[in-house]
Amino acid sequence: MPKTDSTRSRAIEAPETADRAEAARYIGRMSSELRAIAQRADLPFLAYLLSMVEDESRAVTSQERS
Repeated sequence: MPKTDSTRSRAIEAPETADRAEAARYIGRMSSELRAIAQRADLPFLAYLLSMVEDESRAVTSQERS
C-alpha cells in the first residue's frame, strides 16, 4: 500500500472560474508555500522570485478591489 502524503489534506484548491482576483489569490498562496520550501532548501534566488510573485498577486488583488 502506498504511503499517504499528509500535505495533500492541506492542499489549496485551484479556482474553478477564470476570475482574475481569485486566480491571483490562488497563485499568491501557492507561491507562498513554494517560497517556504525554497527557503528550507537553501535556494535564496528561487525564494526571492517567489516572493516577487506573492507581491504581484497582492497588487493585482488590491487593484481588483478598487
